[in-house]
Parts: sequence; structure tokens; C-alpha cells
Amino acid sequence: MSPYSAGGTAGAVRKELAEGVEVGGKTHTIKAPERAAQLEKGIANGKFSGKDLQLAKAIVQDLRNAVAGK
Repeated sequence: MSPYSAGGTAGAVRKELAEGVEVGGKTHTIKAPERAAQLEKGIANGKFSGKDLQLAKAIVQDLRNAVAGK
């Protein structure tokens, strides 16, 4: 299994960083921080609770890690 096979934006960022090419004609390294910021805003505004809150936080962390090359 490849390190970016999980899919989604974070997986696309990892693939872009590893291979140096856009995935699906989009620059996910720009899209990922935007999506993370949107989720963080929703978290701060109390739009998530319970498992959805946990998932939102995990997605934000995964997006941030992917952009950081982790």
C-alpha cells in the first residue's frame, strides 16, 4: 500500500509532494490549508459535536501533517 493511498485531499498532497506533479489537475497543496481552515472555523463555532468533532479535528491534523510533509 502506498503512503498516499488513503485518498482524499491529504493523500493527494502527499502524492504531489512525493512525485512533484498535480493530482487530478488540481494543486492540493493549496487546497489542503484552505480546507483545514474551513474545518477549524466550524470547530471554533461549535458546528461539530461528539464523533463528528473528533473526526473534524483528525482531518485538520492530517491535512496539516500532509502539507508539512509528514
